[in-house]
Amino acid sequence: MKAQGIIATVERGAQGRLCGFQVKNHGASYVCSAVSALTLSAVNSLEKFTDEPFTCVLPEKGGGFIQLELPEMRAGKENHDADLLLSSWLLGLNAIAQEYPKQLTVKDPMGEDPMMKAQAGQSQKNVCERGEENAQN
Repeated sequence: MKAQGIIATVERGAQGRLCGFQVKNHGASYVCSAVSALTLSAVNSLEKFTDEPFTCVLPEKGGGFIQLELPEMRAGKENHDADLLLSSWLLGLNAIAQEYPKQLTVKDPMGEDPMMKAQAGQSQKNVCERGEENAQN
């Protein structure tokens, strides 16, 4: 039986806003490290840069699992900073999943994040090309 890769499940509340997630399993070390860094950074950033209450389950032993819930956002509270941090987390995960689809699966009830749909015409390559242009100026 083939080992299952990392599964990130997105939870959404009112108006489709991100209100939590669960990340479980292990994948290749480089993918697992990237997912772990993004996920822990999102949790730490929510704690440091927002006043949004949340719960986080992170077992001390074994690793390979983290769950975050933002109950007030699930109930419909708006928090621009938390929205932005979670959307950034999801953008990073989706980019990793595109490159390593056998190692990471992102399960999102809405498919693509609505905040990212606004940027749909702008690929990562375009962003890098703009960076190169700026470096030349």
